[in-house]
Amino acid sequence: MTVISFKQEMLVLLYDIDIRSYDWPWHPEGWDDISKYVLRVLWTANNLTGFSVFRFAANSRIIISKLTVHPLYRDGGGVESLLKDIENTAKRQNIAELRISIWEHDDFRIKEVKSLGFNAIGLGVSLPDGSDSYEFMKKVNYGC
Repeated sequence: MTVISFKQEMLVLLYDIDIRSYDWPWHPEGWDDISKYVLRVLWTANNLTGFSVFRFAANSRIIISKLTVHPLYRDGGGVESLLKDIENTAKRQNIAELRISIWEHDDFRIKEVKSLGFNAIGLGVSLPDGSDSYEFMKKVNYGC
C-alpha cells in the first residue's frame, strides 16, 4: 500500500470511488477546479483504491474535503495510510490541526474519524437537503 501524488489521468478513477463511497459525491464538474487542493491517491496491489483531498487554511489548519477508500478495500488500513500521509504533510508544514466535516447521517465515517483520533467540535456546513454536518478536529503539532 503506497500513497502517491495525483495525476490528471487518475481523475475518472477518483470519481468512481467518490460515487461508490459518499452519499454526497462531488458532481463531475466539481472535479474541474481542483487546483486549490492537494490530492493524494492510495495504491494497493496495482489498483487505485482510495484518495484524500485537502487544502491549507488559515490559522495553521488543513481542511480535509475527502478521505476515502473504495468499499471493497476498506478493511486494509487504507484510510489510516491516507491520514498518516496528511499528518506527515502537516508536520512538515508546521500545521497545528486537521479539520474534517462529516454528514450527520454518515455513521460509518463518524465512527471512523473518531477511531482515528478526531474529536467533534460542533456543527459544520448545512447540506443541500437541509441536513447538517459535524465538524471534527485533530491536533497534529502540539507546539504550534
